[in-house]
Amino acid sequence: MSSSSNFYVDDNGKLHNHKHVINPASGCPVEEFTSVSVKTTSPVQSEILSTAALVSSNKSIMKLKEKLDGVEIIKINYQSGTPELQVF
Repeated sequence: MSSSSNFYVDDNGKLHNHKHVINPASGCPVEEFTSVSVKTTSPVQSEILSTAALVSSNKSIMKLKEKLDGVEIIKINYQSGTPELQVF
């Protein structure tokens, strides 16, 4: 299992964008406060997929999951202040 995110939480519980994950399609940092966790039988595959899913649309994540057996993906968007959980 691997998790990727683009934010950190300070000592006061406030979210801050870390801006270290770059979307290769746009060349810009991922702005949404999002985390993605991926479970597979391969730790290397999990690491690659968690970062790829972080920069992907939900539609792209669904297509990816359809092509891979035994992959579990959870995406949490914290942008609105209330976490929105999506399981793929």
